[in-house]
Amino acid sequence: QIGGTIPRQWLQPSHPLPTPAAAAEAVDPAVGESDWVIKSPPAGFRKIVEVRRHKDGSTSAVVTHMVLSDGLAAVSVFIEPARARVAAGPVQRGAINIYTRVVGDQRVTVLGEAPAATVATIANAISPRNR
Repeated sequence: QIGGTIPRQWLQPSHPLPTPAAAAEAVDPAVGESDWVIKSPPAGFRKIVEVRRHKDGSTSAVVTHMVLSDGLAAVSVFIEPARARVAAGPVQRGAINIYTRVVGDQRVTVLGEAPAATVATIANAISPRNR
């Protein structure tokens, strides 16, 4: 019935809620506190936000997530510990272009609804700040 009264018990979850993930540590892109730098991004692209999270509740495995944009397209960059075998190179899934490469012991994955060349350029421009 539209406009009727709904008992509060109907709004309770039927399954236990998972514990909240560890809070993400935001990094102000203007401050440049990141451990990673994008040396020569494609024309017009700039870092909008960067967040670091612990992977799968681990306290040692950290995933860095950056978002870059030129005002029209948004591209995500994920940097995480590399597993023993990592498939590197370009992949396309519908309108999403993905490019993965290994930098030291980290896997860099860049993806977005942007041209494949733009995604690859961003992936190849990322390096640790101390290099």
